Amino acid sequence: MGHPVVAGVFLVMVAGLMSGTCMLPSKFVRAWKWENVWLVFSMVSLVIIPWILAFVFVDHLVETYRALTFQQLAIPILLGAGWGIAQILFGVSVKRLGLGIAYAIPNPRRFTETPKRICAIPHPAPSNIGMASC
Repeated sequence: MGHPVVAGVFLVMVAGLMSGTCMLPSKFVRAWKWENVWLVFSMVSLVIIPWILAFVFVDHLVETYRALTFQQLAIPILLGAGWGIAQILFGVSVKRLGLGIAYAIPNPRRFTETPKRICAIPHPAPSNIGMASC
């Protein structure tokens, strides 16, 4: 195993650990409403930390943004807004279903690769029926 493979495996393990523990702090602030917890989580993880990292690691960040056209800025902003809506809806699902079930519901767009390299897309009906019964 070469160095890039070891680094890649390490990064995947760190990402899995972070993904699995991202909602852990919410267990310690049960007195807060979920909206308050989600606001703090969203501001820190989606606004504050990315901007700090961008200013630290990108030389001439402001000039880089100034050099972009309106379309080059608009597309990521619109996609980011869509992701923000998805984050809010995920927060609602965690509040209503619980952390374990919210993570266990399969993503209908997720696919598996068969030995013949044919993508089989799972049908979302079972998860939709399960969500409707809650």
